[in-house]
Parts: sequence; C-alpha cells; structure tokens
Amino acid sequence: QFHQEVQESVAEAARLEQQALCDAEQQQAHIAKQIKLIEAMTKLRGKRQVQLTEQLAKAGEQEEAARFLEEKELARQAKQRARIRDQLKSYKAEQARATAQQASLRAQQERFLAQAKQEQAKVNRERVGLREQ
Repeated sequence: QFHQEVQESVAEAARLEQQALCDAEQQQAHIAKQIKLIEAMTKLRGKRQVQLTEQLAKAGEQEEAARFLEEKELARQAKQRARIRDQLKSYKAEQARATAQQASLRAQQERFLAQAKQEQAKVNRERVGLREQ
C-alpha cells in the first residue's frame, strides 16, 4: 500500500512537472509572440517617425521655397516700382523741357509779332508821308 502511494505521488509529481513544463513552454511562446509584436510595432513606429521627419523636411523645404519665391516677387515688384518712378521723373523732366520750349517759342513769336507790327507801322507812316507830299 505504501509502495502504491509512493508510486502515485511520484506519478502525480511527474504529471505536475510535465504540466508545469507545458505551461512554461506556452508562456514562453506567448512571451515570444509579444516580443515579436513589440518589435514589429517598434519597427513600424520607427518607419512612421522617419516618414514624419521626411514630411517635416519636405514641408520645411516647401516653406523655404515659398519664402524664396515671395522674396523674389517682392524684389521684382520693387524693381518695377523703381523703373516706373524713373520713367515718371523722366516724363516730368521732358514735360518741363517741352513747357519751357513752348514758352520760349511763344516769347519769340510775340517778339516777331511786335517787330512785324513795328515794321507795319513804319510802312504805314511812310505811306502817309508819301501821300502828304
């Protein structure tokens, strides 16, 4: 009887040991799956982080390009305004020259007219003088 109880105890211990080994293997397999899942998520997170970094870099480049184009456009507009100002100054100067020339021509015309009137008056006096004689 004692021998049978010892055998049953040994058999129970062996069964429990086998069950513990089985449980440990299942737990190891579960832990291995969790590790693989964590590694996959970490890898995915790393890729996503790289993508986000690349997107930020592209956005920065686009922003820089937009800023460059804006500065270029502002410079072009400033040059255009300066060119228009210069043209306006040139036009005003030309207008002033034309006005001065016009005034000079008017003065010359008035002198010629006055001279012609004097000549006419002289001719008229001479005619009157000849008639009286």
